[in-house]
This record gives sequence, C-alpha cells and structure tokens, in this order.
Amino acid sequence: EDIPSGVSAIEGRTDDPEVLRRAGIGEAASVLVALPAPEARRVLAAVKTLNPSARIVASVQEAGSGPDLRDAGAHAAVDPREEAGREMVRLMLAQPSEVDRGNAR
Repeated sequence: EDIPSGVSAIEGRTDDPEVLRRAGIGEAASVLVALPAPEARRVLAAVKTLNPSARIVASVQEAGSGPDLRDAGAHAAVDPREEAGREMVRLMLAQPSEVDRGNAR
C-alpha cells in the first residue's frame, strides 16, 4: 500500500525495542497501543522502558483485559465495545433534533 507524502513508516515488530527507537518512541509524549493483549503487554513493557514519561492509551481487544493492560503500564484502557454501547444509548436517549439522521458521529 502506498504511504501518503509526509507520513513515515517503520517496518518491524512492535515489541522490538530497536523498532520502537527508530520510530521515535523515546521522544513521544503519548503512545496508542491497539493490539491483542499478549502483544500489547510486550509493547507496553518496551515503551515504559524506553520512555517512562510517555502517556499510554491502550485499546482493549479482549473482554476483561483492561485491568491487565493498566497493570502493564497503560494509563488508560479503552474498550471500543463499551464506548460503542455508550454512544448507542446516548443516541437512543437524544431528542430527534439532536441526532443527525445520516451520520450520528
């Protein structure tokens, strides 16, 4: 796949500290980790070692893995299923005039 102009890409394993160094993880203010829990825990450990001050947000890929991801170093663990559920309830409770019929968000 073509990479857009101005966007750089680093190929390699996300839990490889050298790949993370080349990607600039040591200077990152924040890091988003969206991998299954076993790989995410390895990435979290590597990020914490290379950049202990980085704020890390992880995506929960398996039900119930949020606490494990926080224990592994994520500052926040977001479950997309829970977020989708909250949005669906919000839309159900919203006044019809508050909801864009074509695309709610």
